[in-house]
Amino acid sequence: MIKNKVIDNVVNMIKDHPESVEANKKAVAYIAEYYPIGRIIVEIHVNVSLLPFDSDASYYNLLDSDNVSEAGEYIVDMPLQDCGRIVSRIFPTKDAGEFTEEQKSDIHIIATMFHFYTGQYKIMSSLKRATMSNYMSGLYNPKGYIIKCIEISHRYNIHDYDSCYFNIKGFGLANNIFGSHEGDNIIKRYAKDLNNFINDDEVVGHLGGDNFVALIRRTRMDDFLDYLLNYTGYGIKNGKQKEVKLSVAIGISPLSREDVKPNDIISEASLALSYARQTKQDIVVLNDELKNKLYHRKQIEETFDKAMEHGEFVPFYQPKVDIRSGKLVGAEALSRWIRNGNLISPAEFIPVLEQNGSITDLDFYIFEETCKNLARWEKDGIELVPISVNFSRKHLDDDNLADRINQIITRHGIDKKYIVAEITETVDYDEKELMTKFLEKMQLYKIKTSIDDFGTGYSSLGVLRDFEINEIKVDRSFINRPKFLDSDRIIVGSIVNMAKQLNLDIITEGVENKEQVDFLNSLECYYVQGFLFDKPLPKDEFEKRLKIGGYDLAIKEL
Repeated sequence: MIKNKVIDNVVNMIKDHPESVEANKKAVAYIAEYYPIGRIIVEIHVNVSLLPFDSDASYYNLLDSDNVSEAGEYIVDMPLQDCGRIVSRIFPTKDAGEFTEEQKSDIHIIATMFHFYTGQYKIMSSLKRATMSNYMSGLYNPKGYIIKCIEISHRYNIHDYDSCYFNIKGFGLANNIFGSHEGDNIIKRYAKDLNNFINDDEVVGHLGGDNFVALIRRTRMDDFLDYLLNYTGYGIKNGKQKEVKLSVAIGISPLSREDVKPNDIISEASLALSYARQTKQDIVVLNDELKNKLYHRKQIEETFDKAMEHGEFVPFYQPKVDIRSGKLVGAEALSRWIRNGNLISPAEFIPVLEQNGSITDLDFYIFEETCKNLARWEKDGIELVPISVNFSRKHLDDDNLADRINQIITRHGIDKKYIVAEITETVDYDEKELMTKFLEKMQLYKIKTSIDDFGTGYSSLGVLRDFEINEIKVDRSFINRPKFLDSDRIIVGSIVNMAKQLNLDIITEGVENKEQVDFLNSLECYYVQGFLFDKPLPKDEFEKRLKIGGYDLAIKEL
């Protein structure tokens, strides 16, 4: 009868709180009142293959005293539904020496009941942990991380925290050096070290690959950033340990405003990280001004494809003029975005599209539209002038760039003399080879090329020497002067003379006043482009200018 009473009471103590060590200790202390038990050690193991961590084992010393007989140990070993094992090591008191067979039978039944409730809880909690963890590192995955952040927000003031999103820079190099398997091990060690660094009221998560997140108390942010920026791990190659410096780019979002939502914890820090990577900064802290800027950028990125489909992008044409006669000698096709009747400034969308690579799609769209317009104008008997179309340096990675340009011109049946492919002078010496190949191929196709913003790149004299081009456009900075000095005359004059000797056409952009025209006239640099004559014109207005053929210099008060 004692056995049944003890079993019932033990079950009542643990069934409602199987996760509580204190409840288990209380139950064990109760058992010890009826059986000569000096120590109980419980080990719970869940199969590693089920979980995203190296092991998931728990050890509990539920009862311990000095009155223990080591020789009388009794072991109860129970499988957990093929998910692991739970083992209880039970030692008698010194006075008892060892358990009787009847005591062993009773203890076995009680231990089995204890194993059932505690083991079931352990399996469920471990599997729950698995669903919320990154399989490789064992850190919280996105779902688990958000749940943990919500738990922290319920216990503490979330406004005292900063959200971090960080990315290991160039980790592919470590994979190349050590191999992908050891690369995974480096990430595992990194994750373990991060988890050891944070406090209990903080959390770190692994979103996959080399992307991590963390919720850190603001008072500890400096220490956390110092840890991230100076972290050094190790990899093993050929049996030898080699130091690995893991550099990071970090986006930080202070969670100080009142309306913080769970999704903001990751998304806003992600915005800051994205900006850090685009601007090649180690750390970017999100503020209201930057947030508005980035949300606007995101809106542009998300609406770009539909805007292309709906024909919201159109070419405007800025005339090129001979300042001696006012004759229209060419034009530059420029991208404009008209949404709901409103003109969006190129300064808003061009930098965004440059950074995400969509500029290449826009360039070809504008080029295609320009070719269509040229073909139609020619069909209508309008005298044409060469039109230059911009191609971003982003295109240089495309070996077929010149081929695509040639195919489009041919498809529309346009004489190649009416097309000029304009590309910005490179500021990167590494792009020189790509630029050279492109320009050489364009010469083979007999398509004219122009270098935009001449004089701002890595070596302008090198451009004239190394690149096969037909035209240079002198950057507006050379003439944007309140007063022209002798040095301006010498520098710009030298550019003009070199261009002439190399049989290159020369255009000066940004001409806005009579003083600039007089200056260029004196240097015999006659072709210009700028607001003095016209801003970029919509297709229909430019068509009218084409029909007129130029400008009345008297009206322009030159």
